[in-house]
Amino acid sequence: MREIISMQAFKGPCSSIEVAEAIAVLKGAELATSKSWSKVMFEGDCLNVSKALNGDFDALLWEAHTVIAATIASSSKFEFVSFEWIPRMFNEVAHQARLNTAAMDFSSLSEALESKSYGKIADICDNLMLQALSLSLSLSLCVSLSLLFSYSSFSHFPLSTSVQVAAEGVAFQDEWPYAIHLLGHIYSDDTNSARFLWKSIPAAIKESQPELVAAWKIGQKLWMRDYGGVHEAIRGFDWSLQVQVLVAAFSELYTKKMFQLLQSAYSTISIQDTALFLGMSEENATNYVIQQGWILDPASQMLTVKKQQIVKEQKLDPSKLQNLTEYVFYLEH
Repeated sequence: MREIISMQAFKGPCSSIEVAEAIAVLKGAELATSKSWSKVMFEGDCLNVSKALNGDFDALLWEAHTVIAATIASSSKFEFVSFEWIPRMFNEVAHQARLNTAAMDFSSLSEALESKSYGKIADICDNLMLQALSLSLSLSLCVSLSLLFSYSSFSHFPLSTSVQVAAEGVAFQDEWPYAIHLLGHIYSDDTNSARFLWKSIPAAIKESQPELVAAWKIGQKLWMRDYGGVHEAIRGFDWSLQVQVLVAAFSELYTKKMFQLLQSAYSTISIQDTALFLGMSEENATNYVIQQGWILDPASQMLTVKKQQIVKEQKLDPSKLQNLTEYVFYLEH
């Protein structure tokens, strides 16, 4: 048993199954317990444990962390346990995390942009970022534990390896489409999420990406309810081709929302104010609302708003209600 627990077999990179087996052996020695294992009937069958985790490196890593932490707490009782395999395992998982991040699949985001499904962009980016952050968290845990054990009995395993892993990290932030992500929230009328995303972006990224700053300027104007300022922010930057499509779609959507706001809030309004809300010249704004049925008074230069027709709620025919009641009664009996 001591030979098995010592994990001398770990001479090179560890596969997910090997890691699962290592964790299973430690758990078999009753070194630790974990809530997430409550669903796994562990009877020494390492294969089932591996299948239960589905080769998920994050899950494997977390289980290893739980086991090791408990082992440290019980180290006086289990002095014979060797941890030579730990740095190799964590650095292998760290390497896997970096590979997975480098190969992140943005095809769903590209498809949403190409199909003009702009309302889906925020959710797609949020989900992709969660995956990236999960990998980054795994890497941080790898480095922490690898550094923790690098000073112990296995001096043959170089500490510099763990330091290198820590320095390299998972660099998803430099390549992340922050401007599109931010504008996705803005398009979905979710300024709260846009604001929180902006706060989470490293200062160095903000300084190096003027388009991202310009996108957030739109969010700022929305947050401050500076309706005219939103249009100014849209027109005030030379957007890249990919971002320009999303900005143009938002601009069109925002103009429609502003028109609906004016329609519901005003009976009469000046041409100047109308142009400000719609982000147009006075001439274009006048032509736009006249096409929607508004009336211009040339003398006062005031516009009379055409109100939307209120759709009356249709009352249910009593006979139909009786039929529905009988139908439900039939289903229940």
